[in-house]
Amino acid sequence: MNQDPTNHDPTNQDATNQNTASGGSAMTTVSQAIDRLERMGFETLLEIGEDGRIAAVKSPDSWPADQVDIVHTYRFEGQSNPDDEAMVLGVAAPGGVRGVLTLPYGPDMSGLQADAVRQLTIREDR
Repeated sequence: MNQDPTNHDPTNQDATNQNTASGGSAMTTVSQAIDRLERMGFETLLEIGEDGRIAAVKSPDSWPADQVDIVHTYRFEGQSNPDDEAMVLGVAAPGGVRGVLTLPYGPDMSGLQADAVRQLTIREDR
């Protein structure tokens, strides 16, 4: 996996998929990728906290990035604007938590986000 991700706009309708999702067909929008992951049971919305931990948006739960596994990956590139680059990850965290992590891809990714992504482990669905 390229370790240089960017764009945290899950509503970006102009993004086009540059990679086929692991185990699936190409998605044309970030929203479609998120919807698909939710249908597959990745229901917790996640973010990278200020401490670099992977954190649930709607609860106090969080995990060190090295304890979270990437199960599915979607990467999008804006058709006309490089700022529309994004990646959507279906991840598995301790305790059976399955969630969606949407991040910028490329130069818009912060150093904190890039460090956290480098610590994630790529795994087959578990």
